[in-house]
Amino acid sequence: MSEERDSRYAVGRLTPARIRGVLFSTTRLRPGYDAQEVDRFLDRAEHELTRLIRERDEALAEAARRREDAARRRAYRLEGRERPAP
Repeated sequence: MSEERDSRYAVGRLTPARIRGVLFSTTRLRPGYDAQEVDRFLDRAEHELTRLIRERDEALAEAARRREDAARRRAYRLEGRERPAP
């Protein structure tokens, strides 16, 4: 990666779009990286990061649902009422 590209991607969050947008520069002095190999790696990294973000979002949503359910149960208990059906 060139200095300009390297500094552009070194700051901020790593996202699937940033992984997809990375461009590797070639070198004239020696053989560089195999472009297909780099592309395959970027594809894998992008898909893995997308999967992890999706799993995190699902876990956060589930945690929020559980907190809301617990708050409802506490409210019903404090009011002396029976717990609502799930």
